Amino acid sequence: MEIKFNPSQPTGSAARQPIAQNQAATTAADSSSLSNTKLMSAIGNIPIVREDKVSAARTSISDPNFPSIDMLSKVASLLAEKMQ
Repeated sequence: MEIKFNPSQPTGSAARQPIAQNQAATTAADSSSLSNTKLMSAIGNIPIVREDKVSAARTSISDPNFPSIDMLSKVASLLAEKMQ
């Protein structure tokens, strides 16, 4: 017995759904697309460079005591722990 599957043909309960339910699903998909558009628009408004973080990094780099001995010790301990 050979079963042929056609992804463009509805199967199971989707094939027997009344038209009203299919329209409701289409409306939900349209709403989802609208929300996705709003999300992409909001993402587009986020700055690529966060000047506050760049400024903080420059300040840290210019500090001759950065990174501190304590910070280096913690990083070295974590590395040694992960290598075991």
